[in-house]
Amino acid sequence: MDIRLIEQLRHEELSILEELRATTPYQRLAALRQVLACYDGPPPVGAFLDALLPETPRQATSNLASVIALPGPRAEVA
Repeated sequence: MDIRLIEQLRHEELSILEELRATTPYQRLAALRQVLACYDGPPPVGAFLDALLPETPRQATSNLASVIALPGPRAEVA
């Protein structure tokens, strides 16, 4: 394959990944994994896929409850 075509495909792949990371479901998944990382257990289901993705700077989540939809009444945190 032509090196320019490969570079274009990689650029397209990275732009799709950035769009994916900006979605609410992906942000919920990232927040859920942060919570699960606090406990011992098996690696996340998507760990293999995550290993294939390039690392990006992670944004700090100030309020995980606003990202993860939890059942029951919601208490506002000041």
